[in-house]
Amino acid sequence: MQIDIYERILARNPDYVLVLRALGELLALKGRYDRSLEIDRRLVSLAPNDCVARYNLACALAVQGSPRQAIEELGAAMQCGYDDFGHLEIDPDLDSIRHLPAYQELLRQYGIGS
Repeated sequence: MQIDIYERILARNPDYVLVLRALGELLALKGRYDRSLEIDRRLVSLAPNDCVARYNLACALAVQGSPRQAIEELGAAMQCGYDDFGHLEIDPDLDSIRHLPAYQELLRQYGIGS
């Protein structure tokens, strides 16, 4: 029901960032990752310096099996100011990339982890 409401709002105003953000998060929670990824890409195109939009895109890419792109977006999120490192370290969306050297190197660059 909420998804339908958000979609109707976006049909009238496709660049409504707050609605896009809410819809993307709701879609991810519902396991609709393809559509969530689409929304997250749109958000980043509308707000390229929004660290949360970039973080959410990184998570969507990790869940969808694009580890290299996920790490790149995570780095971009951090460059834009993302600093909720406690959440980053436990976010299950990033489980698929935690073991990768590029992920571990990114964390070292920001003084996170061991």
